[in-house]
Amino acid sequence: MIDNTLIQFSRIGKFITIQTATEATGYNLQYLRRLLRAGKITGIKIGQVWLIEFTSLETYLQLKTNALDKRCGPKTIRAKQCI
Repeated sequence: MIDNTLIQFSRIGKFITIQTATEATGYNLQYLRRLLRAGKITGIKIGQVWLIEFTSLETYLQLKTNALDKRCGPKTIRAKQCI
């Protein structure tokens, strides 16, 4: 589901940066921030920087992948991001 090689270098303890989550999931930065503010995924805010709890993001992605309504599901990763 999430490209672990991308996450491996950007992981800070049990948190990942919002930029890394954006690259791994295909979600927009603003959308991930909205999910954090709404409490749909958990994270911490240090100054202006959000850090997303990795397990929370994985759980959210699994729920959206299994949902019948695919509009909010994870986006496909572009080929150049996988290289």
